[in-house]
This record gives sequence, C-alpha cells and structure tokens, in this order.
Amino acid sequence: MQAGHNKPSFSQSVVATLINLFFLIVLSTSGCSPSTVSSTSPKAESAFREMIGVSIEPRIRLLTEQDQYRRQDDIGIWVENRSNYTLSFRDQSLGLEAYQYDEQAEAWNSVDLGFTLADPQAIAVKPGPRTALPSVSVPVEWIEASGKIRLVITGMTDTGQEFVAYKDIEIVD
Repeated sequence: MQAGHNKPSFSQSVVATLINLFFLIVLSTSGCSPSTVSSTSPKAESAFREMIGVSIEPRIRLLTEQDQYRRQDDIGIWVENRSNYTLSFRDQSLGLEAYQYDEQAEAWNSVDLGFTLADPQAIAVKPGPRTALPSVSVPVEWIEASGKIRLVITGMTDTGQEFVAYKDIEIVD
C-alpha cells in the first residue's frame, strides 16, 4: 500500500456496516424513527415519564403517516402491536391524548384535540403489524395548538398491565 492511501480493509467495512445496522434496529424497535420530530430536552422527557407514571412499552408503537402537519391535514393514527399481548383501549379513539411541553414552566400541558366520541365502546388490538386503515383520524384544524405536540395512547395488556405509547409530531401554521 502506498503512503497516504489508507483504504479501509474489508473487515473494517463489515464492522462499520454491522454497527449501522445495529443502530437502525435499535431505533426501529424502540418506537423511534430517524425522521421523528426533533427530540425534546432531557428535562422534558423526565417530566413526561413522571407525569404518565407508566412504563413505555417499546414493542407497542403509535404510528402516523408523517411527522409534520398543516391545518388542512388529517392525522391518521395506527397502533402497531409487536408484543405478545392483546391490547385493550377504553374507547374507539385508543385513549388518545395530546400534550405540549412548556419550556418555561418545565411542564407538559394537555392539548385539546377537539373531538368527543359518539361510541365509547372499548376495542382490542391483537399482536401483529399495523392495519391498512387508520384506527383514528383527527383533523388538524380541530387542534388549538401548533408546534411540537406529543400524541399519547394508553391501554391495558391482556395480563392487566397498563402501557403507554407516544409519537411526537409538529403542527405548522
């Protein structure tokens, strides 16, 4: 090999590829995605975990079509259940709530999604990939906030354990 030309060896390339694959797998199984709205501060995350008081189950994911929405859009929401449990939700909206972090108050505030359910019947989600149609659809124009919003679902596994899953989105005016 000539001086000044340091080509990575085959084994270095394989190791780098494996490291990249590892991080992609960790991101995809943790409910996060590289395209998720920019992360919140550690203080905000700590306050969120304290507020919900329930562990976040990484095998249960709240999914949306995109990360950023405008007023004329609808937010389609799915649940992907990669756990071994059947999930139950208190109503057809999957117990959907929304929160926004107030940096100055260092607290999460509830955001009104602007809808009430006509049918409060409980629903179940069996293990498996997301369904083709959204479980819930929320018109953005009904939401009275803009900026970063955290969508949160809460439910119960068939073993009686409460769980939470969330997805951060951004509403732009």
